[in-house]
Amino acid sequence: DVPTLPHFYGPGVAAAGISFAGSDAGESIGAEAVALQSAIRLLAPLLAGLAPPPVLYLDLAGGLATQTGRQSGKMLGALWGLERLLTPARLWIGDPAIDAGGRSDHGLLHLLLELLRARKMETQIVARAGLHTLTDIEEMLAAKVAHLLVIEPARLGGLNQTFAAAEWCRTRNVGVILGGAGWGALTTAEMMVQAALALRPAALETPHFLSGAAGLLLMQRLVAAAAA
Repeated sequence: DVPTLPHFYGPGVAAAGISFAGSDAGESIGAEAVALQSAIRLLAPLLAGLAPPPVLYLDLAGGLATQTGRQSGKMLGALWGLERLLTPARLWIGDPAIDAGGRSDHGLLHLLLELLRARKMETQIVARAGLHTLTDIEEMLAAKVAHLLVIEPARLGGLNQTFAAAEWCRTRNVGVILGGAGWGALTTAEMMVQAALALRPAALETPHFLSGAAGLLLMQRLVAAAAA
């Protein structure tokens, strides 16, 4: 919910996220991302007064490529507009391009990253799609097409695999977001917090079963208690 998003931002919150996954993702993003830019234009003034400047994480589930005809130049134009609207807030774009197999489109992401560097833009590309195993993580790192990877312990098979993946990312200067999908109990939320304190990821997602302001408040309390 775009109008209420700033109310979720506060101490201990590194990034506020909006997910565009689902059957209506294309409509929400709009042709050439026009609808998305309109929504962010409404949100930007609400974020402008927050300190420190927040990160806005837009999980587009491949929708940016789909809605721009998979043309890297048009994708860049959309991101350029979003970045300018949000400054000084920072922008993370999740899965801007996914291939037919449901994995990150390495070729298109490579072109997009080259264009971002050429324009000296600050937007960060986040990859989540198709990262189910350590092999998937290794292949994504080898492709060098993302600034951050979402690592989800429930998908990888446990904390040992998560720590291994995070170490690989660290040695390659790729950021880590500790993902919240697949968790289903308070005890696992506590485990996530403990893992985050050890891993020091760029961000820790609130588990999907902890929704809304109440879930965020609980995670903040867990982090504060664990760090005390």
